[in-house]
Amino acid sequence: MWSFSIHTTISGTKLLDVQPSAGSWRRALGGGGSGQHTLQLRAVGEEISPATARQLSEPNQASLVVCWGDVVLYAGAIIKADYKRSTGALTVRHNEGLREILRNRSTFGVGAESGIGAGYAGGDLVVSGRSASGAVRAILHRGAGGYWGGTWDLPIDLPADGAGPISFTWRRWDFHMIDDLLGQIEDLGYEIDFRPYLTAAGALRYQTVVASKITAGLLEFAVTAERTPVTELSVSRDGSKQLSGVFTLGKGSEDKMLKGGAGFMDGPVIPVRDAVVSMKDVANVSRLNEMATAELTQRRHPSEQWDFSLVAEVDEDGVEQLDVAALIPGATMRMLSSGDEYITDGVHPLRLVGISGDMSRTLKPEVQ
Repeated sequence: MWSFSIHTTISGTKLLDVQPSAGSWRRALGGGGSGQHTLQLRAVGEEISPATARQLSEPNQASLVVCWGDVVLYAGAIIKADYKRSTGALTVRHNEGLREILRNRSTFGVGAESGIGAGYAGGDLVVSGRSASGAVRAILHRGAGGYWGGTWDLPIDLPADGAGPISFTWRRWDFHMIDDLLGQIEDLGYEIDFRPYLTAAGALRYQTVVASKITAGLLEFAVTAERTPVTELSVSRDGSKQLSGVFTLGKGSEDKMLKGGAGFMDGPVIPVRDAVVSMKDVANVSRLNEMATAELTQRRHPSEQWDFSLVAEVDEDGVEQLDVAALIPGATMRMLSSGDEYITDGVHPLRLVGISGDMSRTLKPEVQ
């Protein structure tokens, strides 16, 4: 079942287990989730001293962790605390993971001895011939993993180093933010995720996962079975962006403009729906054709969105009917259907990209 704890953001050390009276949270692949929880400071048997209450709710210094059993489903740095004296309720609001912190630090820091930055002279960051994982490792080592030390450090497991095709030179005078550098790696077609977990000593840490497409195991659900954790299922099919062909426009103008295109791709028979996409920096017709094909592949069929909840029910023997610990963003969810009035029979693979919950046994997946 649910458990909650407060940890120091810099080291991950656990400060205290807590029992919120209410709360909600959302974890998303790559970061971006958030949540809030309310602590009752006057609850009988759970009273918290004023000094401890302030320590647990110190913005940026403290982080809240949400666990199912001993598995972390969410961790967020506290950014705001609201106290109501009339009720003794303390509500803390938090942002998921580390990306929010990394948006607010450059490749060097401000120092008392300099009006620019203590490490400005050594603020350049060069990544040469690295894999995506190796490039992310270099960025995080500079921005959060031991290069500067002290309050720069965060409880991050650096990803593996490795040779590869990625090279960048980031100059100090451009004042790049660490999160922006991670974003540049993502723009090359990679995903980066910080997965929270607890060490054997109970400290919070983050595993850094880098891949062209992050995976995290497999779950199967028989959605039409008499007994299933899947509830409130709805399926929506949207053809508003569906196409039958794509033109791509490259460099040049009028008759000298380079053009690419894609059409006659296998798919549903629909009225002609073509799109024109401007790619004015591209001076290669083959590349324009490839880009048109990629765009049409994404939009040849109507999109299909599944919306549902998962309930962690317990059977008559006390066994959980849902493996909550396996609900990790990146996981593949195989939805099995048979005999439904609308959903076709067979296997419908989905990808879990986010998960949210509250204080109940119901969780809300976000899937693609």
